Amino acid sequence: SFQQQRLRRFQQNAPVLIQKSVDELSDDGMANNNGGGGGGEPNDVEESSAARAREDTENSNENDPFGSGDGEAEIGSVDAETHEMMLLSDVRGVGASAEMVRRREALNEAGLWGVLNELLKEYVLERALNRTVATKKFVDVAGQFKNIDIHVLTILFRCVRCCTYGAEKAVLDAGKYRMPSAVITILSEYFHRYTLNGEVLLAELERTGAVFDKASERRASRTMEVFVELLDSGVDALDAMASAAVADANRTHIAKSSKALNLILGSACIALKYANSLRSLFVHTHATSSVLSTRVDRNVKKLAQFRRDELTMIIKGLRAHRGVSAVCNVGSMMLRHLSFASPGRSIVGELGGLQFLLESLSAHENNAGTCSRALMALANAVFQNDVNQIWTGKHGGLSLISTCMERHPKSIKCQIHGARALRNATNRSECNIRLAGESDVIHNVQRAMLEFSASEEVLQEGIGVLLNLAVVENNCVKMVEIGVIAVVQHATQVLRTTELERAQFLLDLLIKVKHRAAAGGMGGSGVYP
Repeated sequence: SFQQQRLRRFQQNAPVLIQKSVDELSDDGMANNNGGGGGGEPNDVEESSAARAREDTENSNENDPFGSGDGEAEIGSVDAETHEMMLLSDVRGVGASAEMVRRREALNEAGLWGVLNELLKEYVLERALNRTVATKKFVDVAGQFKNIDIHVLTILFRCVRCCTYGAEKAVLDAGKYRMPSAVITILSEYFHRYTLNGEVLLAELERTGAVFDKASERRASRTMEVFVELLDSGVDALDAMASAAVADANRTHIAKSSKALNLILGSACIALKYANSLRSLFVHTHATSSVLSTRVDRNVKKLAQFRRDELTMIIKGLRAHRGVSAVCNVGSMMLRHLSFASPGRSIVGELGGLQFLLESLSAHENNAGTCSRALMALANAVFQNDVNQIWTGKHGGLSLISTCMERHPKSIKCQIHGARALRNATNRSECNIRLAGESDVIHNVQRAMLEFSASEEVLQEGIGVLLNLAVVENNCVKMVEIGVIAVVQHATQVLRTTELERAQFLLDLLIKVKHRAAAGGMGGSGVYP
């Protein structure tokens, strides 16, 4: 038909950058990927408690998909799809080839975002004017071919991802042209018009004439694919504008939008139900993580009250693909941000998030980057949450954390986040304190404090774990026997203020235990008051 020819001409004449996957999947793109650099997210706000158990506060390199030399897999050892997800999770565009970045910068300077913005505004205006006019098979009253809208919008949304990767100024300019608002507005219209309670209204979609096929079965199947791809590409565009290292303003704008999180999770539900694409799961999880990283409280409350089903589907999808390190990385990052607030920690425990984190640690025990991210999320999830603490202890979480620290003795991130997770899990939890004492936790914490004796963060987290365990007399005896006194004494010379007081208190306690043992006064396994 004439409409099909029109669409084909549009696609054939589209710029070379317009494609479904990022261009860095070429050999040249892989060759230009040299791993991660510095950077990271802002420090989390510290919360106080009697035992000073804390959430993660590290200026981490969690956004580096290759782990900054922390034991990630070599690029050549992963398939194209996994490699693409690694690239998409890198907020600094490390995987971008110099030639493709140059092209993006040239497009940006030539006014790309002004053109895209005008196209999207024209679409929004037309839809607003013709909202009450039924779309006919070929043309509407305005003479416009409306059945081509879905295809064109999908390509425009893909442009956003393809034209921003590795080009920081392009991300900033996209925000200046209010591209996030335009994408959210258009996605919201399609989503609310053609879905109901997580189901696609296929009959309504078919009336748009988006698919040209006389066979009803093929038309229905293809129409569903086209609609899912529209939602997927829209979320892909939002993720591209929100997850870049320089995208703070875009990320905040999207997070504060009343529609954005609902759209992302609703789109995830549709995509996982009707397409079940690994890339789609990754992008929706990554976009959700970006929104939650802004710490907008109403988003967590919205998840807790209205979006539990969608979040459950995402977590189930993450667990089903736990063998892919990039999926574990982005899933851990999402759960870490979700667990920053108390309602979020409850959600993580109730919807299977803890299982996913422990499975990630088991499946990628030799990957320090994936382990450190899972440990970071686990430390948040068990912070001041008795239910999550007990569940983690009963399912072997403490031993698993300790084993990860033992497997990666040279990774400071694994040691910091592992010790923090142990510290939070054993805070006022008598069951976990006894379990930790019976395992190699004390020995591995001691080894971490010896290996990174100059790191205040490792020392203070280590002291926190040991002080939690010291309420049980047998644990104190064990500490004395393996020489923990020496590392605690060193910590008193490095730490300052409150952390110094805690280290000094533990040192005095262990010295008393040592003197009592020498005098033959130790006995039983009682708990100190």
